[in-house]
Amino acid sequence: MIKRVSLWLLVTVFLTAVSFADAQQSSKVYRVGRLSGALSSSTFIHDALRRELRALGYVEGKNIVFELRNAEEKPERLAALADELVRLKVDLIIAGGPNDGLTAKKATKTIPIIFTDSNSDPVARGLVDSLARPGGNITGFYSMADVLAGKRLQVLKDAIPKLSRVAVLWYPKSEASEPQWTESQRAARQLGLQLYSMEIDNPDKYEKAFKEAIKAGSTALAITRHRLSQSNTSKRQILD
Repeated sequence: MIKRVSLWLLVTVFLTAVSFADAQQSSKVYRVGRLSGALSSSTFIHDALRRELRALGYVEGKNIVFELRNAEEKPERLAALADELVRLKVDLIIAGGPNDGLTAKKATKTIPIIFTDSNSDPVARGLVDSLARPGGNITGFYSMADVLAGKRLQVLKDAIPKLSRVAVLWYPKSEASEPQWTESQRAARQLGLQLYSMEIDNPDKYEKAFKEAIKAGSTALAITRHRLSQSNTSKRQILD
């Protein structure tokens, strides 16, 4: 449901940003850029966006074209890819995480930008001026994952009052996961919990990490929100 609502919000902002009100009466072909730094960024938003826009009459290759640019985990390539989208004079740039959004923001002050995957505070990251008034040519979605990381530990403690040790699965290379780990540590101190750090940078390490967490005495698990955990849900296990 959350993803469905977010999608409809994204479509609404998208239509507003590029002035699609009279698109069906126009011969203009709208060009939309997608900028991502992730090696295997989620295709959910892109596929769903194309599907919903098709239902509204905007067909890829007919009156809308998508320009996909992926840095494949090489952040030094992002700026050049963003500049390329600007040179193509796209009508809109859809950026992935905060770093993607910041790179797009530096590349253009006029082309509308939507960031779709901000798990950390976009104001603190310099993406927007404020949550109420983003300002400039950029807006997007903030999942509040860093704030909710501490709330999840509170829920665990409320549900299991005797809980003392929690394993936290996080991705040290992720700009989104690290703030959630930091917030988890802060909340754990207040709740009197000990955290076991499950640092994962490769899906192949899941099994070993879970075994080590159990051996360390962890009796509950908290998972930070990042692309690696989202794309490997079938590999998650429950600690006995």
